[in-house]
Amino acid sequence: MAKEIETSMRDYFTAHPNLRFIFFGGKGGVGKTVSAGVTAQWLAGQGKRTLLASTNPVHSLSGLLSQDVFGKHTPVTGVPNLWAYEIDTKDTIERSKVEIREKIQWFLKFADITTKAEDFVESATMNPAFEESAMFENMIDLMFKDEYDIYVFDTAPTANARRLLGMSKVYSLWVNKMLKSREEARSLRNANAELMALEPQLAALAPRLAGITCPVAIVHGTKDGLVPYGNVPFMQQRMTGAARMEVMTLADRNHFLPWNSMSEVRAAIDWAARAGQC
Repeated sequence: MAKEIETSMRDYFTAHPNLRFIFFGGKGGVGKTVSAGVTAQWLAGQGKRTLLASTNPVHSLSGLLSQDVFGKHTPVTGVPNLWAYEIDTKDTIERSKVEIREKIQWFLKFADITTKAEDFVESATMNPAFEESAMFENMIDLMFKDEYDIYVFDTAPTANARRLLGMSKVYSLWVNKMLKSREEARSLRNANAELMALEPQLAALAPRLAGITCPVAIVHGTKDGLVPYGNVPFMQQRMTGAARMEVMTLADRNHFLPWNSMSEVRAAIDWAARAGQC
């Protein structure tokens, strides 16, 4: 059973004077747009700079206000302090694609990878929630620009609105992944800068690795920011002549193993000593 509303919106706003973001939701046809419009008009009448924004892919604010508010912040005729804005989803998506392309280009340049960004952009923008992601980003931009005292959102029908607001969790996961990827890119760049100076020597050394016949112990940390862990399979593939090979992977350890993983390094040396002569 639905709970009966006991407090009027006027009283609610009076009790919460610092409220800045208001969302009107519900299934289609229940009066979200009208309720959002009336509320925004009342708030503007209280002297608050108010933005009435629609995140509904099927906009109806222009029809409600009898003026075109699509794609731009538009002063509402006859109502001081009130602006209306129907978010242009297509424009948002195209802008998001441009931003994603720029971010991918930056990432690839940062990691010294020559692959074209376009190879990744299509897959990054073809996911089923991309439209909601772009709309969510536009909504967040409105909030953080902080151009108004209060924001009233006329949202899409319930299922779409829940999916849109649920993007916050998706964005959190995406941001964490991007931060991790940036650290990985920084590690690759550090390693490249260090190793490129030795490129002639490394090229001359590579074919000689197969000639090593003594037991080989490889100890490597997965968080090595100077020599990426990807060097381990490279050495395994090249050191085909080794009598025996032992790989010790140290999870979450960095480049400075003799200082932070002394016991593991000693164990690897002991193993190699016992494994036999070259």
